[in-house]
Order: sequence, then C-alpha cells, then structure tokens
Amino acid sequence: MLISNVLFECDNVSVFKIPPGTVSLKKWDSAKIVWRGSIRLLEEEQTAASPELAPYLGLRLKLELYNKKGSAAMLDHFRTAGNVLSWAEVWFNPFLESDLDYKVGNDGADTIVMTPESQKYYKIVSQLPDTGYCPLRREEKGFLLQVALGLQFHDLFAASSFSESLAIYKRHFRNFQEKYSFNQKVASLGQTMQSALTLPSTDIGHIGFLDDDDDDDFGNFVGVSYD
Repeated sequence: MLISNVLFECDNVSVFKIPPGTVSLKKWDSAKIVWRGSIRLLEEEQTAASPELAPYLGLRLKLELYNKKGSAAMLDHFRTAGNVLSWAEVWFNPFLESDLDYKVGNDGADTIVMTPESQKYYKIVSQLPDTGYCPLRREEKGFLLQVALGLQFHDLFAASSFSESLAIYKRHFRNFQEKYSFNQKVASLGQTMQSALTLPSTDIGHIGFLDDDDDDDFGNFVGVSYD
C-alpha cells in the first residue's frame, strides 16, 4: 500500500538550463528558462515493502512539476494526468547522509540541492513523468534519462517553505531508518533468545523419562506395604 502526504505546493516557479559541474549561481544563467508552472512535494511511504527492501524503498520524496489545465505554454511537451499537465518529476532520498549504499541520481549526487548563494535557487535532477522511483546501488549504472536543471522560486516565502519541507522530510527519513534498524535489532535479539532457550532434540527426547534403575526404585517405593 502506498501512502502519500503533500508536504508543499506552490505556483509561479521556473526551470532553466544549467551547465554541468558545481552548484553555483555564479555559473548559472537563470534567463535560460525552459518551463514555468507549479510544483508539489509529496512524501510517499510503501507500507508493503519487505524488510530487505524497506530501507531504500519504504520511504521516498517526489517533486512534481506540472501546469494546471488551460495553460498554453509548451502544451506539446506535457502528458495529461488527472486535472494537471505533468512536465517532469524528481525523486529524492538523502542517501548521502545515511549509511545506505544507494543512489537516486545516475551520477550518485543528491537530486535536490539548494545553491549556497540563495535559498530561492536549486539544482534538481529531473526525469520524465511517471518513470517512477528507481534507486540503484552506487556501483550500478543508471538506466533512466535524467536531466539536471535549475529551479527558481520567485517568492521568498515559498522558497523558505520549500526548504523547511525538505528538512522535515530528511528528519522523517532518518526516523524511518532508525525505526527500521531498531526493529531489526529487536527481531535479531528475539531469534537469538529463542535459539538459546531451545534445547537440542536429543535433550528434549530425554526429558521426562527416567532410567530403568530409577524407575524400579520408584516403583518399589510406592509399592511398599505398611502392613
């Protein structure tokens, strides 16, 4: 079962081309806009994930870039989904801040990174709508088409709220990992205790049965006559 929770949503953002390399406004030209529209930040939890997959599949963050129906901008680049026209999506997990050897971006870097100069600008690693969350081991080669772009907020309050929502998710992810680790330790301890309390089958078969000599003595004792 997939549970989704909207952490943030706003209009009036723009996306622009950025060169490869360091995340820095000094090297970016925010005038090279390729898209304008709205974004929504979703926290998704996969409750049916198996214990082996839960650490990297159980919780994830999705950034949706979309236009509301009726927008005339770049319609040929969108695919209709519900009441919005999806343009791109970004999947994120702070694996670099954990001990999990996984990645979301093909290059292994974080897929949402704020610039050091301003909280109104981010680097995002986007992919086509509905291509999904596909984490990989760090040594594996990515198979999805991903494009690094610049994201600009035109409202400072919206930018601050987005940054706060991102920080909230990171805390949720850490708590999720700590809970998973604790549950695994408890399960392991339970198995160890069960093994320690379980006697070998040869010993179990011996319990409750007396040796022949002891049985004879016991029978003689209860059969003693007091006449």
